[in-house]
Amino acid sequence: MVDVYPLWLEKLVFLGLVIVSGFTAVLLEDYISGYALYSSWFCGLPVAVLLLTEATGRVLQSFHTK
Repeated sequence: MVDVYPLWLEKLVFLGLVIVSGFTAVLLEDYISGYALYSSWFCGLPVAVLLLTEATGRVLQSFHTK
């Protein structure tokens, strides 16, 4: 019998990272402003969430295939 890949865990990590990035966006208002703040909201945080989700998925996949 083949084990099923835990996709639900990857989705849970993604949702957690989205929530954390929302809190980070609010906290960034205290440190930066203007163009830097808006570029971090619309470019930096989504890219960070994407990279962390992809890295987590690859780690989970490597543990699952062993």
